[in-house]
Amino acid sequence: KGMGGAPPDPDTAGRIATELGPTLALLDSIVDADGTALGSFTLADIAAAPILYRTRHTGLDLSGYPNLERWRDTVVSRPSFTAADPVV
Repeated sequence: KGMGGAPPDPDTAGRIATELGPTLALLDSIVDADGTALGSFTLADIAAAPILYRTRHTGLDLSGYPNLERWRDTVVSRPSFTAADPVV
Protein backbone atom coordinates (compact mmCIF):
# COMPACT_ATOMS: atom_id res chain seq x y z
CA LYS A 1 0.00 0.00 0.00
CA GLY A 2 2.98 2.30 0.32
CA MET A 3 3.67 4.92 2.94
CA GLY A 4 0.47 6.38 4.34
CA GLY A 5 -1.62 3.68 2.63
CA ALA A 6 -2.46 2.11 5.97
CA PRO A 7 -2.06 3.06 9.61
CA PRO A 8 1.30 2.27 11.21
CA ASP A 9 1.54 -1.34 12.29
CA PRO A 10 3.98 -1.61 15.21
CA ASP A 11 3.62 -5.40 15.40
CA THR A 12 4.66 -5.89 11.79
CA ALA A 13 7.32 -3.21 12.15
CA GLY A 14 8.68 -5.05 15.18
CA ARG A 15 8.87 -8.32 13.25
CA ILE A 16 10.61 -6.59 10.37
CA ALA A 17 13.02 -4.88 12.78
CA THR A 18 13.96 -8.30 14.15
CA GLU A 19 14.62 -9.57 10.63
CA LEU A 20 16.64 -6.45 9.86
CA GLY A 21 18.53 -6.61 13.15
CA PRO A 22 21.94 -7.49 11.68
CA THR A 23 21.67 -4.74 9.06
CA LEU A 24 20.44 -2.19 11.59
CA ALA A 25 23.33 -3.11 13.89
CA LEU A 26 25.81 -2.67 11.05
CA LEU A 27 24.38 0.73 10.15
CA ASP A 28 24.35 1.70 13.83
CA SER A 29 28.07 0.91 13.97
CA ILE A 30 29.03 3.32 11.17
CA VAL A 31 27.38 6.41 12.63
CA ASP A 32 29.93 8.88 13.94
CA ALA A 33 29.56 10.80 17.19
CA ASP A 34 28.61 13.89 15.13
CA GLY A 35 25.48 12.08 13.88
CA THR A 36 26.63 11.49 10.33
CA ALA A 37 27.73 8.36 8.57
CA LEU A 38 31.47 8.05 8.52
CA GLY A 39 32.30 11.31 10.29
CA SER A 40 31.23 14.02 7.85
CA PHE A 41 28.08 14.93 5.95
CA THR A 42 28.23 13.08 2.63
CA LEU A 43 26.06 11.59 -0.06
CA ALA A 44 25.52 8.60 2.26
CA ASP A 45 23.66 10.87 4.69
CA ILE A 46 21.62 12.43 1.90
CA ALA A 47 20.65 9.02 0.54
CA ALA A 48 19.68 7.70 3.96
CA ALA A 49 17.71 10.77 5.08
CA PRO A 50 14.34 9.87 3.49
CA ILE A 51 14.48 6.32 4.81
CA LEU A 52 15.49 7.47 8.27
CA TYR A 53 12.75 10.11 8.20
CA ARG A 54 10.11 7.50 7.41
CA THR A 55 11.03 5.45 10.46
CA ARG A 56 9.19 8.08 12.48
CA HIS A 57 5.96 7.21 10.67
CA THR A 58 6.10 3.44 10.28
CA GLY A 59 6.16 2.26 13.86
CA LEU A 60 9.72 0.95 13.45
CA ASP A 61 11.35 1.29 16.86
CA LEU A 62 14.99 2.31 16.59
CA SER A 63 15.48 2.71 20.34
CA GLY A 64 17.81 -0.30 20.34
CA TYR A 65 20.01 1.55 17.85
CA PRO A 66 20.87 4.89 19.47
CA ASN A 67 23.35 5.82 16.75
CA LEU A 68 20.70 5.32 14.07
CA GLU A 69 18.34 7.54 16.05
CA ARG A 70 21.07 10.19 16.29
CA TRP A 71 21.76 9.84 12.57
CA ARG A 72 18.07 10.27 11.78
CA ASP A 73 17.76 13.29 14.06
CA THR A 74 20.88 14.88 12.58
CA VAL A 75 20.01 14.50 8.92
CA VAL A 76 16.31 15.33 9.14
CA SER A 77 16.96 18.45 11.18
CA ARG A 78 19.20 19.97 8.51
CA PRO A 79 17.64 23.12 7.02
CA SER A 80 17.96 21.71 3.51
CA PHE A 81 15.98 18.60 4.44
CA THR A 82 13.27 20.65 6.12
CA ALA A 83 13.13 23.01 3.13
CA ALA A 84 12.54 20.04 0.83
CA ASP A 85 9.21 19.56 2.64
CA PRO A 86 9.55 15.78 2.89
CA VAL A 87 6.52 13.58 2.57
CA VAL A 88 5.91 10.15 3.96
